[in-house]
Amino acid sequence: MTALVGRQEEFVRATSENFGGRARQETLALELVPLAEQICHSRKHLAGWMKSCCVGTGLNYFPSRAKVVYQALGVVGIIGAWNYQTSLTLSPLVDALATGNHAMLKPSELAPRTAELIKDLIAKIFPEDHVTVVTGGRRSRLRFRLCRSIT
Repeated sequence: MTALVGRQEEFVRATSENFGGRARQETLALELVPLAEQICHSRKHLAGWMKSCCVGTGLNYFPSRAKVVYQALGVVGIIGAWNYQTSLTLSPLVDALATGNHAMLKPSELAPRTAELIKDLIAKIFPEDHVTVVTGGRRSRLRFRLCRSIT
């Protein structure tokens, strides 16, 4: 979250440039603040969400016991939308990482400045084998499909 807050003015500027002028308050109120709150909420509750819990087994299995143990499933592919790209790309990433998965992001090519900023931010925070960002147009979609089929 610190990295996001530290670069919030860059995100505001990039988003405004992508749209030919967007109010700073709109980007902060509808993208960055809710995303920061989601990150804080996830970090606060993550330990509780990951605790295993006992569940009933039914009388016919007496005296057995059962519990649910949460485990990550693998790699999550996230394709971001262009209109609120920062929140619509990074919000699902928060959830994917909170559940222990790796992720591949494909920000929209219709908002290239924000896409490059997301790519730069993610590269500085996560190793490439944990979170990967693919930017660009139609050719990048092919790379995204190829990466997905490999992992």
